[in-house]
Amino acid sequence: MAGRVIIIWVFGVLLAACAARSEVVSAGAARPMTLEPVSRDYPSGTEIAYEIGTIVVPENRGRPDSRDLSLQFHRFSGNADVPPIYILRGGPGFRGLENDLERDGYYGFYLEPYREAAEIVVIEHRGFGVDNALPCAEQPVAELADVDTAAERNARYRNAAFECRDAYMDKGVDLSGYTVMQMVHDVIDVADALGHDRFQIMGSSFGSHWGMAVARSYPSRVARVALSALEGPDHTFDMPLEKEASIRRLGAEANAASGLADLTKRGAIVDQFAALIARTNREPVVVASTDPWTDEPVTITLSGDDLKEVTQGFSRGTTWGFLFPRWAEDMRIMLDGDLSGAARRIQYVWRRPTVDNAAWISLECASGASAARRELLAAQTATALVGNHELFGPDVCADWPADLGASYRADFASDVPALLMHGTFDTSAPYANAAGVRSYFSDHHFVEIRGGSHGANIEAIEQQPGFQAALIRWLQSGSADSLPEVVELEPVDWL
Repeated sequence: MAGRVIIIWVFGVLLAACAARSEVVSAGAARPMTLEPVSRDYPSGTEIAYEIGTIVVPENRGRPDSRDLSLQFHRFSGNADVPPIYILRGGPGFRGLENDLERDGYYGFYLEPYREAAEIVVIEHRGFGVDNALPCAEQPVAELADVDTAAERNARYRNAAFECRDAYMDKGVDLSGYTVMQMVHDVIDVADALGHDRFQIMGSSFGSHWGMAVARSYPSRVARVALSALEGPDHTFDMPLEKEASIRRLGAEANAASGLADLTKRGAIVDQFAALIARTNREPVVVASTDPWTDEPVTITLSGDDLKEVTQGFSRGTTWGFLFPRWAEDMRIMLDGDLSGAARRIQYVWRRPTVDNAAWISLECASGASAARRELLAAQTATALVGNHELFGPDVCADWPADLGASYRADFASDVPALLMHGTFDTSAPYANAAGVRSYFSDHHFVEIRGGSHGANIEAIEQQPGFQAALIRWLQSGSADSLPEVVELEPVDWL
């Protein structure tokens, strides 16, 4: 990393310059910050220059004795006449931009076009970043006999989560500081340090959840927002029936495809799978499969409720549009009577709890679910064809120190100008979320992306000439004149 290091220490006093670094004060800044110029060359011949910033923030701003955290962010110069764009990444789990920037082509697609509109700032997620990650210890693989009931699996998940919780609390980590509201203040601290009185937000999925929290907390600072894969304040725990509705829309398109006639001649794909679940609940099946870690043969008994784990397929899921054909193939295999791949996938879920990071649990539990939503979640578990949020069954959040409370999850009203986008086939942030989010923003333009997945905004840019230019125009001026209300994506190539 070449270049002079600029260190900004703001305590209301301008410190003297020294030989190796110059020191200045940013107007309104309140946190120690460094900026380091960086240049990067790609094999394609692209060369980019940007800055890596590091800012010191409290772990928990509600406690005067809080530890400090070091957060990394990236800044890319752009049109200085327009409020800068703060790109809030999804997850939670964003570990910073350097790994992405190592991929030739990433910068040119995801960042470079938007520098035409404004300066860009991208902030890592607290608890996952370069100097503040809170990974949990890897769990050993359980024997199938020890996790063959839901009660055993839930207990194992809870124990793994609390083992991770206790390990960090013993080290003095304040897990109640890992919430989206603390991340809101991370954005404000970075903006203050960079002298950005006003800025705009681009965010998708958890990034939209984060962006809404910034807009409702600091409306005078936010010029406008462009949000996709919408996740409102009470949408962290997805409703099973709403996820099922997205899967059924996807299945309806598959049923209309001539190339899948051998699969669809027996009826709607999702209805066929629902019937399989019902049969298997009446009569559980013993499935010959293989151990995912050793490839040794194993047998596993599956009920219909167990098969809800693979309603989105057993190979790669339905999060992104390019995976949809694989979902149809998984359905074909299972509906033809071969459940070995499903059994292998289910073992991953049963035998090694996905307790990867204490900050992830904190962020999910802190945003949580309202009492009314928790009642619906419990009621829908039995009726929907998909499982529930992984923290819901074990109810880890009831004994976790982070909780933003009912007021955070309540509906809100905002007059911040908003561009809202959502894909109708989104099975990760169900399309039903969009109705609630639209009601929050009095001044909004909504784009329904028909056939779009969790990455519907990217799919619209890739497939629809002019969509990205219209998006950039919105970021430059707030004008939605050239933005469509509906984007029709190309039909899925099911074969």
